[in-house]
Amino acid sequence: MGIESSKSFSIESDSEELEGHYGYRIMKLIENGPGMRAGLRVYEDFIIAVDGLIVEEDEDKISEYLKKKTGQYVKLVVWNCLDEEEREVSLLVNEPTKESGYLGVIVRYESLFHATEYVWHVISVVPNSPADEVGLMPQLDYIVGTPSVAFRSYDTLPQLVYDAAHLQNSLDLIVWSQATGKVRQISVEPEITEDGVPLLGCELAKGLLHQIPKRSAHKATIRQMKESAETVNTPNSVESNESSTKDITYSNSVDTMTEEFYDTRSPSSLEARRWEQGSDMADSRKSIDS
Repeated sequence: MGIESSKSFSIESDSEELEGHYGYRIMKLIENGPGMRAGLRVYEDFIIAVDGLIVEEDEDKISEYLKKKTGQYVKLVVWNCLDEEEREVSLLVNEPTKESGYLGVIVRYESLFHATEYVWHVISVVPNSPADEVGLMPQLDYIVGTPSVAFRSYDTLPQLVYDAAHLQNSLDLIVWSQATGKVRQISVEPEITEDGVPLLGCELAKGLLHQIPKRSAHKATIRQMKESAETVNTPNSVESNESSTKDITYSNSVDTMTEEFYDTRSPSSLEARRWEQGSDMADSRKSIDS
């Protein structure tokens, strides 16, 4: 990465604008390393430039540059996928050791596009199950990947659970907590039924309603609430608020249609729900016919 690039590293927050942009996603912070001391965040942060130089897939180039900067400070441009904002981070380049590299981080070169899309939201946890034993928290926890890679497909987690259960291995996963705003690593041992069904002991959900809440969206909501409060005494304020409520209700109803579930306690809860709905419709027909 020693060659200066003419490409701009200014990233727009609109999701479509992120397509084609890449960075080094922070997958692990070395204890007391430069990255940890500078406040970098695992999973959330992408390093997209160092001293004004765009990062590239070839990690040897960035290593060569950092080698020249050992013992000096460099400025990183970091994009956070939950804040959807860039920030500058200044940190001291370390002399590399066996335990820690120049920056004290382990990274993966990834696209910024759909950086948080393929997560699984923990909906409920069965008592005394593998999920319960490792402390998964219903409604608050999101399974986002493994220590080496963030999920980029919804098929990855079910396959990992299946493989771990049948090989009787533990499965290391990275979990983002809404309670703490941070990630943690868990090591869970899936069970397997007599029928060969792998179980974590929790119900997981995916889709628009079950993605990690964006802090940028929360900030925008707070601003909107403040603006609404300021216009309470102005004419037509009631009409404006009602219109806003209708829009939100409609948006939520649309999102609900894309909601999907993957129940690790039993066969798909989505299928179970369809069966229940079918039964309810049959009962309704009976009552009408009678």
